[in-house]
Amino acid sequence: MNCPLCNSERVHDNKYYPNENWALRCDGCGAELINGTWTKQCKKCHKNVDELYGMFVPHLCKECMDKALENDRKTGNICSMCRLPRSACCC
Repeated sequence: MNCPLCNSERVHDNKYYPNENWALRCDGCGAELINGTWTKQCKKCHKNVDELYGMFVPHLCKECMDKALENDRKTGNICSMCRLPRSACCC
């Protein structure tokens, strides 16, 4: 099945996350099928947005992602290889 929002083939069910409440999720854009509608909802603040951010599977709104990056910088949670905050590191 392809995601209707981004046409990604990386749509899966909750086989790997049995405790989550969603049925289908796109690993390409982070959209979820909620009550029959594909929506992009931030996992932290639960706000519906047009774009999700995050490494590998987008899951945060821009504001929450910025807060996570800033928190990583403040606490010194920086990757020793790429020198990026851990929230933006893919090493």
